[in-house]
Amino acid sequence: MIPDERISTIAKRKQPLIVEGRQVRHPLWVQGEYKYFDIWKVPIECLVLNVDNKRFAAERELVEHRLGRPLDPANIPSDEESIIAILCDSNLDVDPVKQVATGTPSKDFLALKEDWQDRGQIEPFWIRPDGVVHNGNRRLALLKCLLNEGADCRWAQALILPYQEVDESELFRMEQREQLAENFKMRYQDVNALLALRDAAELENIDWDDPQSITMVASRLKHYAGKDDASYASKQLYAIRALDNYLDYINARGQYSLAIKQVEVFRELGLCMSMYMDEPEEQSDLLQAAFAFVQAGRTYLELRQLRKLFSSDRVLFNQMASRIDQVELDSGWDPDSVISGVEYPELRDATASDDEDEDSDENDTTNGISVGDYPVESVGTVIDGTLDKFIATNLEVNKLLDQVISRLESVKPQALRELRDSDRESAIHKVTWIAEWGPQAKDWFE
Repeated sequence: MIPDERISTIAKRKQPLIVEGRQVRHPLWVQGEYKYFDIWKVPIECLVLNVDNKRFAAERELVEHRLGRPLDPANIPSDEESIIAILCDSNLDVDPVKQVATGTPSKDFLALKEDWQDRGQIEPFWIRPDGVVHNGNRRLALLKCLLNEGADCRWAQALILPYQEVDESELFRMEQREQLAENFKMRYQDVNALLALRDAAELENIDWDDPQSITMVASRLKHYAGKDDASYASKQLYAIRALDNYLDYINARGQYSLAIKQVEVFRELGLCMSMYMDEPEEQSDLLQAAFAFVQAGRTYLELRQLRKLFSSDRVLFNQMASRIDQVELDSGWDPDSVISGVEYPELRDATASDDEDEDSDENDTTNGISVGDYPVESVGTVIDGTLDKFIATNLEVNKLLDQVISRLESVKPQALRELRDSDRESAIHKVTWIAEWGPQAKDWFE
């Protein structure tokens, strides 16, 4: 059905939800006050999944990348199947013949299905007169799945929100308030939760370059950003700012699907930004190194070590930064032309089910965004050596010497003999340095 047909059908077929002889009404917070809306029973066939829903924006972008086109369920019926899969499934893939996204039911979906079968519909959908759902897309997807399984569920309860009573801007605010808290509670690792928070912050006219504005907006949005804590909300906003800055840096603006399962990485990157907001030169130095860490696929724990290194050993930090700059220069890597090398994450990996505790923000250990022509291995070697040295400086001397011995014992003579060209020259230089260090160290005991 086209929109006009849905409007007409819903208007003709809707039935009031009657309890004890009266139509049931439901309160919604609209423009600073509660308003009551009638609850109607409407045919599911007239309800449309909202393809622009931000709660699955990143996954949708990956599916569209695989399909090579935008999803358009209004004109391509099979695209509704793809949206249902995005909403309900994990381990997504795209069927190359049918050109439809498929997957396996997620834990969240199975829990929702069990709850629905036990209790039925608890909260009404929010719909426009044309049947487009603005709150309840995952539940509508569930009903469509149940219908396909032969269940008798052809009607759903809904609030019909007329344009003259709730304009688009206010409806968007209402959606954000309703959905943000649930997003962070359910799965606040999800980049979609950050994107929803980003839009909510934009509605509050946030100035991303003003720390005071970020703090003020964080206080307003603390109830929706998880933990009901303004400082935590501020952390999320800085993560969003860091993500936008990084995507700009690699010329991939708006490609948020690249950051799926990277939320904790960008929280750490956001902390790097927030620490030196009043010291732009310091911030620039730290961010340049942090961007290199992300491009080299380092985890949030290593970014945390980077912050500690920057604040406590600037000499070692500067040595590392100079070596990374040289490696990038020698490789010919150019951030201004990196867009052709940006690699989207694999759809199945990005949407894989997570067996970890989803209420913990410490379970995100996925590596950073992959940039095709970036010298990942060489930069990684510099990072590993630097962080190893930084951590070693805090070890008791005998523990440190034990580590040196165990590592040298693991070097096999055959491995040294097989080295060629620059690798061989580098190893000879290092072995020579070790050999010269030993006699000097013995003199230090005297």
